Amino acid sequence: MKGRGWIRLQRVADAQAIRKKIALLEQELIAARTDKHAKLHEIGLQLRAYKSQLERLELCISALQSLRSAQVGMSVLGEH
Repeated sequence: MKGRGWIRLQRVADAQAIRKKIALLEQELIAARTDKHAKLHEIGLQLRAYKSQLERLELCISALQSLRSAQVGMSVLGEH
């Protein structure tokens, strides 16, 4: 079984990939012609989904980081 550190690194990599996708979609949204309303709508839906996924990943990453910080603090105090 993988440790929390490995899982956190995977989540960070996932978050970076989603940020890249969001940036590409935002560029596409800016470049899209306004007469293609259906395409604009589809891009908007994708952006919303990716941003929601990114938010969940960031919560997961911060929770994993908080657990690690708590463990480091406990080990410094000599508690287990």
